[in-house]
Amino acid sequence: MTMMESVRGKLNARCLRKQCRAGKCSISLKGVSRQFVLIHMDSPGTPPSQHETRCHYLYIGYLDDIDGSPWTVPIELKSGGISASEIAKQLQAGADVADQIVPDNASTKFTPVVASGRISKIEQRRLRHKSNKVRFRGRSVIVQRTRCGTSLTQVLRDAG
Repeated sequence: MTMMESVRGKLNARCLRKQCRAGKCSISLKGVSRQFVLIHMDSPGTPPSQHETRCHYLYIGYLDDIDGSPWTVPIELKSGGISASEIAKQLQAGADVADQIVPDNASTKFTPVVASGRISKIEQRRLRHKSNKVRFRGRSVIVQRTRCGTSLTQVLRDAG
């Protein structure tokens, strides 16, 4: 069984999506492989979370042009202003759900992403602060911020 088959087997099909959009904000999936799962975290049938908050989406899959390793990407979409600490909590909830559904033996790259409109320099700094890092399987990662409409492939290329 492949990693993607294992992940799909733990999900209700009602929570799966092909587009990453919330309100006026979106992230393009152009350039991602056909081997991906995009979970709409507010849909019925999503995996349980111990958090009251959750991110909008959880992407687990591959990109066509980046070294063949799978990615685990919690995604929050905000068309208005943001609070760095609130974003970090929402993305952490997504990372915790990913930890439940990605097989323990699977090695994935991990990058939490927030797409938004303009944000203040203060919130940009807060977003990069160590207190707002998101943890996943022993790693603490800084949230990658991008503008609404950017492609996920570009964000992950930039993240390394």
